[in-house]
Amino acid sequence: MSKKWISIPVALVGALALFQGQGSPDLAVEAIGTAGIATDSQTLQLSGSLQPTIRNLGGAANSPFTVQVFEDRNGNAQFDAGTDNAVGSTVIASLAAGAVASPTINVAGTLLFAGNILYVRADSTNAIVESNEANNTRFTGQN
Repeated sequence: MSKKWISIPVALVGALALFQGQGSPDLAVEAIGTAGIATDSQTLQLSGSLQPTIRNLGGAANSPFTVQVFEDRNGNAQFDAGTDNAVGSTVIASLAAGAVASPTINVAGTLLFAGNILYVRADSTNAIVESNEANNTRFTGQN
């Protein structure tokens, strides 16, 4: 029995690996440290900083991405410009496969009420194609 070889274009092999999630990043917000934030009970002014833990669960490093902190004023768990309250953000230059980043993000703004839930979203501008987009957001009540 003779063996037959077929030729597969490199681009197709790369696309298959991306499809399987082995060659793409997967940014996940795993925790949010809130010990550094405060809200004035009279003015509802938020101040201080919080520290999310973001891990790249995927099989590849990523390009720069924005991490955004916001108050979800319409209750849909997504940031909607003009409706929700953006209170802080930072840019992470790169995160290798399996690596963790814990940036300190300064926050400021007026909340609807003291102690309101804040959301943290990794890759808030959707600049990175990921194997799983569902784990990019976490809120302070989940810790």
